[in-house]
Amino acid sequence: MRLPALCKEDRRIPPFRTVYVRLHLSCYDVSRMAEITFHDDVKTGKPRKLFLTEKRWLLFVYVPIFVCACSVLGIIFEEDKGFSLLIDLVLALGLNVFELMWCRMDGRERGYQLHRHFTFAVVIFGVLALLYYLFRSREFRGGLVSTGWLVLYVVALVVVSSLVSGLAIMVLILTGAVSPSVVN
Repeated sequence: MRLPALCKEDRRIPPFRTVYVRLHLSCYDVSRMAEITFHDDVKTGKPRKLFLTEKRWLLFVYVPIFVCACSVLGIIFEEDKGFSLLIDLVLALGLNVFELMWCRMDGRERGYQLHRHFTFAVVIFGVLALLYYLFRSREFRGGLVSTGWLVLYVVALVVVSSLVSGLAIMVLILTGAVSPSVVN
C-alpha cells in the first residue's frame, strides 16, 4: 500500500525503507498491520548482475573441464595413433563449438546480430572467426582489448589444464588405473 498524498514535512516516521503501521478499518473496526512504501524510497536503477553469467560458466567451467578431459585421454591413449587423432579432432571441433556458443551469447548480450554464415566461418577458420567477431562487435579499440583478454585466457587455460591433467594422470598412476609407461 502506498501513501499518495503525504509530503515529506508531514511524515514524522523514522527514515526506514519500509514502515509497519497499525491501521484501523472503520467499517469493520478491525485492526491489522500493513506495509507502506513511500514513493521516494523505491529503488531505481539496474539490478546487479551475477558474476557467473552464461558466458563465464562457459569460459571458466565447461571449456577447462573439456580441455582437461581431452588432455588426459590424449596422454592415456598416446600410443594408439588412430584414437589419439580422434581425440585431437574432438578437441578442435569442441573448442570451435564452445567458441560459437560464446559468440552467440555475447552477441545476444550486446545486441549484435551474427551473420547467418558465421557458423560456417567458425568451423572453417576457428580462432580467426573469433578475432573477426571481436573487432566487428567492439570496434577497433575494444577489439584490441578483447584480443588481449583472449590471449591471457588462452595462456591461463593452458597452464591450468596442464596442471590439472598432470595431477589427474598422477592420481591414475598411483591408483593403478593406468600403467606408469604412459608418461614415458
